[in-house]
Amino acid sequence: MLTDGYQDGGIIECPLHGGSFDIATGAVNTFPCQVPIKIYVVTIEDGWVVIDQPEGSA
Repeated sequence: MLTDGYQDGGIIECPLHGGSFDIATGAVNTFPCQVPIKIYVVTIEDGWVVIDQPEGSA
């Protein structure tokens, strides 16, 4: 899982395939990744984690 990946600055590396992504944009950074990952704006409000999902996403 990507959550187990190595993170350096704004880049996270997949521990399974070694490809990497830009955390802020979801853009592919290195091969073998080819499809960007989805990203979400996350904030803490009154002690609650709030994930902002774009309209139309489920």
